[in-house]
Amino acid sequence: MSLTFSLTGNSSTLTTDFNPPIYLEENSDYVIGLSNFETLNVIPNIDEKNNKFTYGNITTTIPVGAYEINDLNNFIQKVIHKPAVINIIANRNTSTVKIETNVNIDFTSENSIGRLLGFEKRFFPTVAPGYKIVESPLNILYFPVSVKTINSITINIVDQDGNLVNFRKETITSVIRRTTHIMDILNVTQQPLIDNPIIDFEYHNYQPFVTAKFDYNDEIRIPIQELDAYTVPSESLLYLEGNLTKDDGTPATKLKLINNAFSFLFREIRYEINGIVIDSTRNVGLTSTLKGYLSFNESESTKLQNAGWFPKDSTIPDSSKFNVCIPLKMLMGFFEDYKKIILNMKQECLPHVSVGIPQQLALTKILDKNVETLLQFRSWELVEFSSLSQTTRHTWPVKTTTKLETPRHVVLAFQINRKNKVTSNMSTFDNCNLTNIRVFLNSERYPYNDLFLDFKDNKYATLYEMFSNFRHSYYETGNEPIFTPKEFKSISPITHIDCSRQKETIPSGSAKIFQMILQHIV
Repeated sequence: MSLTFSLTGNSSTLTTDFNPPIYLEENSDYVIGLSNFETLNVIPNIDEKNNKFTYGNITTTIPVGAYEINDLNNFIQKVIHKPAVINIIANRNTSTVKIETNVNIDFTSENSIGRLLGFEKRFFPTVAPGYKIVESPLNILYFPVSVKTINSITINIVDQDGNLVNFRKETITSVIRRTTHIMDILNVTQQPLIDNPIIDFEYHNYQPFVTAKFDYNDEIRIPIQELDAYTVPSESLLYLEGNLTKDDGTPATKLKLINNAFSFLFREIRYEINGIVIDSTRNVGLTSTLKGYLSFNESESTKLQNAGWFPKDSTIPDSSKFNVCIPLKMLMGFFEDYKKIILNMKQECLPHVSVGIPQQLALTKILDKNVETLLQFRSWELVEFSSLSQTTRHTWPVKTTTKLETPRHVVLAFQINRKNKVTSNMSTFDNCNLTNIRVFLNSERYPYNDLFLDFKDNKYATLYEMFSNFRHSYYETGNEPIFTPKEFKSISPITHIDCSRQKETIPSGSAKIFQMILQHIV
């Protein structure tokens, strides 16, 4: 199994800390190696330590900077005094220089440029100064990992003399890969890996406090009271069963269910740990439907039919009775993103894990030390605007979050006369003759260019491309949209705007405002 770390900074020393630490298997051998390196080539190969060029009895000081051989030769041609003749010519094939001159050149003086002209190197940028350096070795050089607990990783970027490289505050990204033994096919003595840290994985049923009939606006609480349990929230399910009946109590045999119908039964869902709300989703049906259209592909949708997910048509139940299992990762961002176990906490609204003795001892040490657990996940927030104005242009300012959080993906959808109407399909959306949309996130504009949409003339290819790119941006997987362009237009002409790449220059504590400007044909 391999694991990739990406370290980014603007100095020659890159460091990242891990809390909790990364624990490696005691009986496995691990190696680590550099797989990618990116930055701008602003590295000065001439500075105060090597900027003296001496010929005859004259010493010239070369300004600090990043020089090609031609640049250096051109500078010397401008400053030398006749009748001196000096030409420096590079031979890239042999990594040497040829110097043609009619005067004596002294490379032994203090801070001489001579060492640079010797082409002593371990790594030399293949691009000119000012261009981006991207180095990805075809054959990664791996080094053995001698520790079993990784608390931090530090990378020092040095030159051939062991000195830290001056990147002039430019952004540097270094990607390293940790993996098991690199030549598994040759390691004939390797012992088989027995995956036994988890000795039991089972689903426990938890009932709400009140199990009688539920009515409108009732709150349903499903508590997990076992404080010594190890639970896996990301694998938990919401099981529903019931009857579809008419007002007179007879079975409703002709009732059609819309896509994701059972999620529309809930106005809000919350996940609490020790009485503190960790994540919540409002208007569960609408939010999860929009997210599902962007996230799921065809094969995933087939499996999720067991949760009532039928994205391309409404369903007629075979009988008036139903039962579904809805993965909570369909409904909330925490359950989708946080894959680890939860230790010894009272939870609201889970599968149980039993671990082996060594792992249990390690987890107990974490509890004894009161190690802070970071719960990293992406939350989903739904903001509604009840009605658009009867104009061709509308501006919608939205105050969303503060401090560290900021919108990474903005999804816009329209519905006409569908909300809270039993006879209308709330799982489909309307295009409202949208012609253009712009999002300003603290003055940064997304997308950069106008869209020039026209649904009547089938001009929505750009919008479909943005829709299709969600999986790649959000999950870092291939683009496998659930809908064809034709289905996209008729079922879910929604707008996905990727804001995941943005400047982090907003002062801590200030409000983050995003503003949408919509243009459509009335």
